[in-house]
Amino acid sequence: MSFIEKNLENITGAIQNSVFSETIAKKDGFLQRLDPRTKIVCFILFLLAVNLSVNLYFIISVYIFLLIFAGISKISLKFFITRVWLFLPFFTGIIALPAIFNFFTPGKPLLTLINNPQQHFFIAVTQNGLLTALFLLTRVATSVSLGILLVLTTPWIRLLKALDRLHAPQILIIMTMMTYRYIFVLLETVNSMFLARKSRMVGRFTQWENRHLVSSALGTLFGKTQVLSEEIYQAMLSRGYRNKIYILSDFSLTILDFWSIVATTAIIFGLFLIWRTQ
Repeated sequence: MSFIEKNLENITGAIQNSVFSETIAKKDGFLQRLDPRTKIVCFILFLLAVNLSVNLYFIISVYIFLLIFAGISKISLKFFITRVWLFLPFFTGIIALPAIFNFFTPGKPLLTLINNPQQHFFIAVTQNGLLTALFLLTRVATSVSLGILLVLTTPWIRLLKALDRLHAPQILIIMTMMTYRYIFVLLETVNSMFLARKSRMVGRFTQWENRHLVSSALGTLFGKTQVLSEEIYQAMLSRGYRNKIYILSDFSLTILDFWSIVATTAIIFGLFLIWRTQ
């Protein structure tokens, strides 16, 4: 597969994933039926509990509940789990890896890698270090899973409306809305640029030609972005924009939303009571 074909495939995949996420948000699942404000409040409670907890079993238990929520919300568990754990080892894992060794986290050795008493050189995986790394991985995995579950089960525009109703900073909502929308506009632009180049290409490009193509594409895209941002802002002003975005859809709380907040609080306190002695 050529350089251009790989980029076309990656860009198209990103757009398809976004469309697929919107499809999940329209399913008739448990979380999809909740008011977006209720979901945000419940997920913030879970997020605070996970990041303030000092018990590994508590965090793992919350993650298991998230898998249950994903299942009853008609989300494929394979898709949900791989979306988090496919990239987690490459980012958080790299940060957590040094913590398992004795020179960063002293403790009881579990696995001795190097032991040279003559030179006073000793490297081992410690119990405290392994526990620290597991805490970091599980906290990050659970926190990211909460965010993914919220985004997958809530249409983007309704999520932003809920943030506005919960008095989130208006500038944050506007920046998030515009960023999310125009990421895909620019992806489509890049896709069109690569497709146009591929349709005029005969044979295969050399490494130098591939680098030249990327640099020229980045320069062109930067220029288009500047022009597009100015055009968008002028169009917004001409349509009455005055530093506030109005979304016409409205919300209504139901008895299910009330019991969801009660259940979330009960789950957190129940897990705390179960694992407090561990």
